[in-house]
Parts: sequence; structure tokens; C-alpha cells
Amino acid sequence: MATGYLYPIDGERLITVHCPSISTWRNTPLPYIDVGSVFAEYDGPIYRASVKVGRDRFILYGYVDEDGPSNSSIIAAKSTLLFRGEVVIFQRGKFISTLSRRSAKLQVLNKAVIK
Repeated sequence: MATGYLYPIDGERLITVHCPSISTWRNTPLPYIDVGSVFAEYDGPIYRASVKVGRDRFILYGYVDEDGPSNSSIIAAKSTLLFRGEVVIFQRGKFISTLSRRSAKLQVLNKAVIK
């Protein structure tokens, strides 16, 4: 089980989410995390990215909805960034695929999402 943090459209606080994960998937070093329940109301493509901020590594999943409202939690992270969609971020570990809780500070998570 992977623990992530959702940047919701309609709030300024992060929401903790727990998703099933598969540590190795299709011969890639990144684990596959099933975020279907997090984005259950969205019917389009879900994107995945790997981001590094300093020594911390993250996996981000998210979607873009050009017709949707601006994400207020990402605006709270950086007021000049208007993003229409949602993002969930998972912190990677050195010896395990994802951490059960984050060790990075909120500012580091915000930098990873803004990248």
C-alpha cells in the first residue's frame, strides 16, 4: 500500500490517500500505483511523472481538465500557477518503492508538484 498526498481542486489542504501498489511493473524502476479510486470522478487520461527535489524523489499522478476550475491547493503552493486538474504525490524511498509516510517537508512536496 502506498501513501500519497492529494492536491484537491476544492481545498487548500492536502488529503492523505492510500492506494494499492505493485513494486515492479513492466520492467520499469518505478512502481505502479493504482490511483483509480482517487480520481474516480475523472474519466480522461491519468499522467505519471518522476520528480527529484534535492535528495528526495517523488512519483506524481495527475490529470488536466482544461474546462475545469483552477486547483486551489496548487495555487496555495504557488500563487502564480493556475492548474486545472488534480495531482497526487508519493514519496519514494531508498530501499523500498514508496514510503508509508512522507519524510520531506511540505515545501519540498510543493516544489515537486510545481516542477
